[in-house]
Amino acid sequence: MSLNKKDSITIIFIISSFLLYKIFPTSGSFQDILLIVIIFIVFPILFEKCILKNKNKEAIFCISDWKKGLIFSGLSLLFSVLVFVFLVVFFGFFDKYTILKVVGGGFAEFIVYELMVVVFFVGICEFYFRKFILNAFRKRIGSRSIFVQTLFFYTLFLMINNRAFYLFLPYLIFAPLAGLIYYKSNSLLYSFMSQFLLIFFLDLISIKINS
Repeated sequence: MSLNKKDSITIIFIISSFLLYKIFPTSGSFQDILLIVIIFIVFPILFEKCILKNKNKEAIFCISDWKKGLIFSGLSLLFSVLVFVFLVVFFGFFDKYTILKVVGGGFAEFIVYELMVVVFFVGICEFYFRKFILNAFRKRIGSRSIFVQTLFFYTLFLMINNRAFYLFLPYLIFAPLAGLIYYKSNSLLYSFMSQFLLIFFLDLISIKINS
């Protein structure tokens, strides 16, 4: 498949955004969050409107094809559970997935962490990689856009060289599944909720085991 002008411009924009995120200096959590919002929310919106001239105004969390949304969400969660059961049995996943060090021991702290930190990161992933990247390529390459958005997600992870591999492992495993859910349902509602539920229960189990 040859790239057209829009594809090439989009790829350059994505890689440039990743590089900017990697090299741009920040100090403190507030600046980190602000940089993430600007690069992964504001810039893609401006790029779609000003460069791609995308007039698609569909609601982000619309009901859309709810049957496919629920079916593929259920199948994706089932597959994810099987993957993590395998990781727990053979690799001691919860020995390394120490969310307790991040959250602390209290239930209130756990809820705040899930509703603020996890919701934020899941929302960023869904908007940028599913809503922006997958949509940018789906008309040209169809279901292969699921692989494209997954590849870009893994590329960003490798570029930032994050040492907290196990904390981000749920995001890495669910990236292609979230793409599949969004591709089939055409709504972020199902992919967002599925990924959030998976991480929520993994975090809950981790705290119960390690507390």
